[in-house]
Amino acid sequence: MTGYSRFVLFGAAALVAACQSGEALLRNRIVAGHTAQYCRPDACYNPHILASEAGYYVTTFKAKTPIRERVSAAQLRRFLLRLPMSAWPRGPEILMSPEDDVTDGLAVQRNLQKAQSLCEQLGLVVNIRPGG
Repeated sequence: MTGYSRFVLFGAAALVAACQSGEALLRNRIVAGHTAQYCRPDACYNPHILASEAGYYVTTFKAKTPIRERVSAAQLRRFLLRLPMSAWPRGPEILMSPEDDVTDGLAVQRNLQKAQSLCEQLGLVVNIRPGG
């Protein structure tokens, strides 16, 4: 194989990889990362998304310590993709729930549905818990 052929083949492979869906990107990264190694007997928590009227509160954990961050709807995908593999000790699954002390319940439901759809596109198993 000539150098040019290798270059074309490598370029085509890179293009295919770049065009992979978000699902393949995150789910496969989590599975390949053997994330169960980050699970401890006293702390084994995946991220949790709380849908609010104006966006989301995403809670991740460093050991037993919760870290809560406000994330806009526009930034949720990027936020999830940038989490370290240690944030997913239970594998490619995520817990989410609606905020229950709200003025605009419809906005919360829309944001919850958007987050659910996004997470499913990323290949995550979504577990929804009721608010309150």
